[in-house]
Amino acid sequence: MSAHEGIQAKGMENLADVYQQIDQRLSGQSWAANDQYSIVDPYLLVFYRWGNRLGLDMNQFPNWTEHAGRMLQRPAVQAVLAVEGIQGDR
Repeated sequence: MSAHEGIQAKGMENLADVYQQIDQRLSGQSWAANDQYSIVDPYLLVFYRWGNRLGLDMNQFPNWTEHAGRMLQRPAVQAVLAVEGIQGDR
């Protein structure tokens, strides 16, 4: 394994650890900040989608997956995704 591959593997490991922490914090809550929708929630959708693009199995984060589903149901989120030409899937 080259140094670059090792760094990349460690980065993915660290990312999965942080994503697990996010998932735990979303446990039992509809939204990120004291169960009230806030600016944090759209950012969590962005990071969720980045996890998918990086090849992480985001289904291993069930609380976050449910959160992403709630985000995608919001009319404002649907409108932004449509304007940006982004598929609404997670």
